[in-house]
Amino acid sequence: MERGQSAEFADEILKNDAQKELLKIRQGRLQCCGWTGVEDWGSDIPDSCRCTPSYGQCKPSPQGSTRPPYVNSKSCGEIIGADVEHVANIVLGIFFGFAIAAMMCLIIAIKMIMQFSRHDNVGETDIEMRDY
Repeated sequence: MERGQSAEFADEILKNDAQKELLKIRQGRLQCCGWTGVEDWGSDIPDSCRCTPSYGQCKPSPQGSTRPPYVNSKSCGEIIGADVEHVANIVLGIFFGFAIAAMMCLIIAIKMIMQFSRHDNVGETDIEMRDY
């Protein structure tokens, strides 16, 4: 997770044109700007970083950039990292649930085997039940 939040990782993303365009598309949908922040774009900030001040998660563009006047304050790496962590927690919860269910089935199976083995005494008299 820490490597995904680093500036080096952001540089790798911004070097590849396809990944750069994908980031621009995701910025508009996720309401974020840059992988680690608006500084990733330098002075050429794309319009997908644009934020309306009424939204509340905006900050002014850095000095030297001409457009847009306000940008989203959250970084896309932060948002995507939180989503990945959320999905990982759900998957771990499901696996933990299956593990607990398997342990319960194992305990029940052992109890059943023990119950059957107690009554395998062939030739001996059965234990009679009393009538009350």
